[in-house]
Amino acid sequence: MTVSASGTSVTTGCRTDWVRPLGVELRAARQRRGWTRQQVVDRIGMALTTLASYENGAHAMPVSTLFELAETLGVTPDQLVADTYRRVRPADALVLDVNGVAADGRPRLAQVRARAAGGGHNRRTPPLRLVLSEAALNHLAEVCRVGPAELKALLVNQTTPEPDHPGPQGD
Repeated sequence: MTVSASGTSVTTGCRTDWVRPLGVELRAARQRRGWTRQQVVDRIGMALTTLASYENGAHAMPVSTLFELAETLGVTPDQLVADTYRRVRPADALVLDVNGVAADGRPRLAQVRARAAGGGHNRRTPPLRLVLSEAALNHLAEVCRVGPAELKALLVNQTTPEPDHPGPQGD
């Protein structure tokens, strides 16, 4: 997965980090109704290939389409978005400030710092956030030769809680 800065957000590839999981949630909502794709497109006048591209995560859908599909499937748009958010950003994930890690001089973070700095990021770049799942944190801890709990404690000052989704904070 390639991580690149885009404004102040983190993107991976062509935003498939959000588009594909939203498609999975959309497909699940359709399947809960027991409908085929054809039954959905017959109700809203959309091309079958268009719906398939949304469900497969090949294309992002306009917000108006999200609302129309949600209403047709008997769910609310916020349900689809919330389920997608939980799928992409699990509650145990750390949102890491890569620039902060690159600038952190603590010796125990040397391996993490080397990887953060190796991406060409410095203090002049916009804030770069990286979401670390528990599995990613465990792998990084192994690379750094520290335990996951110790690495998490070291990184806690470099994490940023998201609105309405509090995470670890350094005091």
